[in-house]
Amino acid sequence: MFKNIINNFKNGKTEQTIKDLDRALEIDPDDLIGLRNKGIVLVNLNKYEEAIKVIDDLLEKYPNNSRILSRKGLSLEILGKHSEALEYLDKALEIDPNDLTGLRNKGIVLVNLGKYEEAIKVIDRVLSLDPSDSEILLFKAIALESQGLDGEKFIPFYEKAMKINTNDYEMLCNIG
Repeated sequence: MFKNIINNFKNGKTEQTIKDLDRALEIDPDDLIGLRNKGIVLVNLNKYEEAIKVIDDLLEKYPNNSRILSRKGLSLEILGKHSEALEYLDKALEIDPNDLTGLRNKGIVLVNLGKYEEAIKVIDRVLSLDPSDSEILLFKAIALESQGLDGEKFIPFYEKAMKINTNDYEMLCNIG
């Protein structure tokens, strides 16, 4: 059954994937992998409120799972609940300080909260682990630019991000 679920997800059949996951969870409602995957699929479907409900169920069973905490932080961030997102990301990073996903999400949240200096420190840590993350390069450029720095400080980060991801319209708009 799980092979079919994975194939449906890979083939973009996300609604079918949710139905299959729901059937699997009827058999074992406490299945960590099934619940986690349902949360991931709901996020991919932009159903963030539903994803948060699934994530909350997971957190009741696994309150110290850094990946689950980080996923809730990401979902809250997407909903514009930046301060609440930061709380969950901080909890996740207390458990696993080297979680790249948690670090990158925290950097993005800090930029969105206007905490640019703190964001740059987190972003620099992410870039030390993954220097080709175009989205994080974009957020570093935004953080530097938002501090009122000269273009020579932030434009190279926009340019590097564009070299990595030439199809990103948002980066192109920010450079222009």
